[in-house]
Amino acid sequence: MPHTITFLPSNKTGLVASGIRISDAATTIDEFDLHLECGGKGTCQKCLVELVAGCVEINDRIFTVAKGAKPLRILSCQGRVCGEGVFSIVAGRAHEAATMSLGKDIAAIPPGLLPAAQDISPIVTTLRLCVDQPGAESNFPDSQRLETQVWSVVKSDAPVSIEPSALRSLPNALRADNGRITVRLRKDAEPMTVLSVDAGDKESPDVGIACDIGTTTVSVHCVDLSTGKVLATSSDYNGQIRRGADVISRIDYAKNDQRIGEMRTLVLATMNGLITTVLDNMHIPADEVFNVALAGNTTMIHLLLGLPSQAIRESPYVPVVNAPPVMRAWDVGLNVHPLAAVSFAPGVGSYVGGDITSGLLTTPMIHDKHAMSLFMDIGTNGEIAIGNAEFLMAAACSAGPAFEGSGIKCGMRAALGAIESFETDAQMNDVRYSVIGGGKPKGVCGSGLISLLGELYTKGLIDRAGKISASAPARSIAKIDGTTGLVLAQAADTLDGAAIVITEPDIDNLIRTKGAIYAACDLMLANIGLSVRDISHVYIAGGFGRFIDIDKAVRIGMLPDIPRDKFTYLGNSSLTGATLCLVSKARRKQLAALAKRVTYIDLSSDHRYMDAYVAALFLPHTDASRFPSVK
Repeated sequence: MPHTITFLPSNKTGLVASGIRISDAATTIDEFDLHLECGGKGTCQKCLVELVAGCVEINDRIFTVAKGAKPLRILSCQGRVCGEGVFSIVAGRAHEAATMSLGKDIAAIPPGLLPAAQDISPIVTTLRLCVDQPGAESNFPDSQRLETQVWSVVKSDAPVSIEPSALRSLPNALRADNGRITVRLRKDAEPMTVLSVDAGDKESPDVGIACDIGTTTVSVHCVDLSTGKVLATSSDYNGQIRRGADVISRIDYAKNDQRIGEMRTLVLATMNGLITTVLDNMHIPADEVFNVALAGNTTMIHLLLGLPSQAIRESPYVPVVNAPPVMRAWDVGLNVHPLAAVSFAPGVGSYVGGDITSGLLTTPMIHDKHAMSLFMDIGTNGEIAIGNAEFLMAAACSAGPAFEGSGIKCGMRAALGAIESFETDAQMNDVRYSVIGGGKPKGVCGSGLISLLGELYTKGLIDRAGKISASAPARSIAKIDGTTGLVLAQAADTLDGAAIVITEPDIDNLIRTKGAIYAACDLMLANIGLSVRDISHVYIAGGFGRFIDIDKAVRIGMLPDIPRDKFTYLGNSSLTGATLCLVSKARRKQLAALAKRVTYIDLSSDHRYMDAYVAALFLPHTDASRFPSVK
């Protein structure tokens, strides 16, 4: 029988089935403030609730709390509803401020990448036509006269179809202004399709939406389709974070139709919220947008489209689709014109998706026939490509969400209050750090964790295995839950009044993450008989990647030890690539061809990867000669 449950502090109440997990019960009644960063495995400790009154079942045992008694703290992904209950969501790091640090130049598209004005060609174009009025000797149907005018303007004799909604508006539109009409025409396939017809020379901004669907962050551009200029931009955390910090956790969570639908709803809420924000900023109605270009990793695209994703993480690791066809916005679920054309950057494998091919499109390496370059997208997932104009090889490594703050006691995402860089002397007498937004810190974000690890190692505060050194000052050493840590900021100096501490398990987690990234680079170079000395350039992509201190990333053995002037930050290259494809048919064709020539390497099936990974689990590496600049 169903039971009534309530969540505090939102006071959301509803009936749920007996035996349902508390976390699923929350979703059932639209309570989305529970975070399951591990995908509901019970390992992240982020979905804590307190049973204030009622009963729950945990591991076949019934626990009851009387009203007014001491609450029972439990993991919502492990407890089940067995009667009426009132649950209070426990606040913690899962409830970080939503304000993000994305950089001031995220909207910048290098002018050299944009097509010339005459070459701009979105999938759906706007035509302003003058269609002949019918007469005694010219009594052809309205649709036929429209088709004739379209053929004349686009210089094509390809067949033309007219959407039913456009056909219904056609007669009045033709007669309202003496045959002058504004038409939205999709001409990338046969038949060419008239999507809408409006009377007169309609003065409306011709804009499109480009979107990068990241595992952690979703970013959008509102783009002027006549120039390629970015008019407005906005970003937010992917709502799916509540159900998994990385792609594996989300795949594990989305194991049935209901949860697939939930994940689709969460990411669409984020995307549509951002689309609304940028369009409202420009005072543009949503139904005036007919072009959308999306880029994202393979799992994100599957979850957006409501496709089962389990096979992505099961041998032989086969996705449902690598290159989705152009779809209509109403089929995708986007809040623009229902018939808008939505294109997808093609992926090349289960763990190298359209975000990587889209990013490669923005680099000089795909045009260079001689030099060998490395492309690295460092974020929740670590994707790497190597090659030039002659060949490209790509692979991914399971870096994990440590650099997004997950699984790190002092970790947090790049929000207000996050330490983003760190410096200290050997005795920690002079500790300096910069905080996003200024003021007191409350945690350390990814760039800060890399900076921190590099400082602690080179100043002798931790050893090569990541253990706290005997020379570390006693006043800075803390014991927390049976582990040893270093105090980075005293309680009096932090935003929430709790000391910020990095523990040895945290450091071990970070070493595993950096080791996975370096091992992937190492093995890919070995596969083609090259070493780091053969790399002419390294392109660092991703919203997080642009904040990395390259020198400190080399110190810890995450990036290869080559001259620092060989590194270039690209920022959100996935979003840049999506923008180029939004405005240019030539770029769309180039991207499709690029994806087909990328050789996808599955590192998980190569036994040598584990050897390379284990070798990288030291600072900077077991083979110190690989990092001559690290003293």
